[in-house]
Amino acid sequence: MKCRITGQAMLEAMGFLSIIAVLLGYAMLELHRASHTAQQRIDRSRSIIWQVTPDERIRAESDYPFAERTQHVLEPLSRLSQFELPQDNLWLLARSDDTLAMARLTDSWSPQQSVQLSERPAQLTPSYYISELGLNSVLKILSWLPVTREFAPDSLRLGFINTDATPAEIICDREPC
Repeated sequence: MKCRITGQAMLEAMGFLSIIAVLLGYAMLELHRASHTAQQRIDRSRSIIWQVTPDERIRAESDYPFAERTQHVLEPLSRLSQFELPQDNLWLLARSDDTLAMARLTDSWSPQQSVQLSERPAQLTPSYYISELGLNSVLKILSWLPVTREFAPDSLRLGFINTDATPAEIICDREPC
């Protein structure tokens, strides 16, 4: 007696694939929910770490290799002059329930005030400190002599940094302004 079973494998395959489809659909919803909450957590962390003024959750540190190496170079400069470049420019955000651990290197060497645009570079020149000692007044007196008119304050400016030198001036040399 020959047994003819037809379609049994098709029915089992359809049942198996239906169960797999339901499980995959449920997993996709769960993955989407988890992905969405993780993205919100990342966005919250980014908004905290990229604030202009540090949040109370952010810790500023100078304990990383670049800061340690530059400290050896900048320490003599700060001892000999008023030249200061802050080293605590690594901002760290600790991991918590609503944030991820993140780090950001800030640009703490940029001038904070417009006066620093000319003061900081001038402090790197020896002529700035010579002018601080009063050599400008001596040069002003010397400029009264006919032979040394180049020492006049409008001709020789010790420690002068031109902060108004812009690429627009270069363009004006080539084209009519």
